[in-house]
Amino acid sequence: SKPAGLLSLVRGGAGAVELPGFVPGDVVSASAMRMSLLELWDKLLAIVQKMGPAAALLTGQLGIYEQQFGVKIRDDLFASLDDQYYEITDAADGVTSQVIAIKIKDGKRFGGAVEAVKKIVGAGFGAFDETEYLGHTIQSVKTAGATAGSPGFAFCVTDTHLLMSTGPVALLQDVLARMRDPSGPSLWEDARAKDLMSRLSPGYNGVGVTDGARIMKLLVDTIVMARSGLGGSTKAKGPKGGAAKSAEDAVDGIFDPDAAPSEETWSRYFGTSVTGTYQPDDAIHVRFLTTPVEAR
Repeated sequence: SKPAGLLSLVRGGAGAVELPGFVPGDVVSASAMRMSLLELWDKLLAIVQKMGPAAALLTGQLGIYEQQFGVKIRDDLFASLDDQYYEITDAADGVTSQVIAIKIKDGKRFGGAVEAVKKIVGAGFGAFDETEYLGHTIQSVKTAGATAGSPGFAFCVTDTHLLMSTGPVALLQDVLARMRDPSGPSLWEDARAKDLMSRLSPGYNGVGVTDGARIMKLLVDTIVMARSGLGGSTKAKGPKGGAAKSAEDAVDGIFDPDAAPSEETWSRYFGTSVTGTYQPDDAIHVRFLTTPVEAR
């Protein structure tokens, strides 16, 4: 039997995946899969409705909002999206950014639904800041109390895709730039990525590429940032009444950022990896392939 309950939410759709040229070549990771948000919404509601009276209140409140703002979340929003779904992740100086791209199949209907949803969200807790970039409008959501430098949420609707972004907006801008001009290599065209994808068994409905070296460097950068944030910590009592030590001193005892390997070494031992996802009737299969350690 097919996976049911929460497990059913992670099942993708059927069919081959498209590898879009708008994925930059220097990002940490990217994935492409077939996933219908319309089917996901239906499955989620089916699970919620089994939770008792509280679920009826939730769905009833949703119906009130839909009637008030003239939009059907299911039929106008999710039904207007295709099932080509992409995730792109990048990082710099320990700060991660992500862009989710979903192909649009009914632009006019989806655009009207987005405007209605903006009214619902804006009336509740957020405000939208609009900026123009390469002829596209990027809408940023700022919640109450957010600082200017805090990671935010932004989205952009193009003629072909819905783009949603978290973290610094630079990655979203890079994607928009490649949608306009996809010249230069994409992550899919990386030599090691192409070799590994060719080794996957056919029939996958999801594929992901990850730069392991960048992941390890991100981990080190994150530890360095956390370590620097401990500099203002109050002093703790030392052992046996000795000199007090700060939390930063404790971290220094087990972590030395100056000893971090070079980028060349990271690339040598933590190369490219690829995952392929398969959806047989009775299971979810994931195959993981990576490049071996180079012998030197």
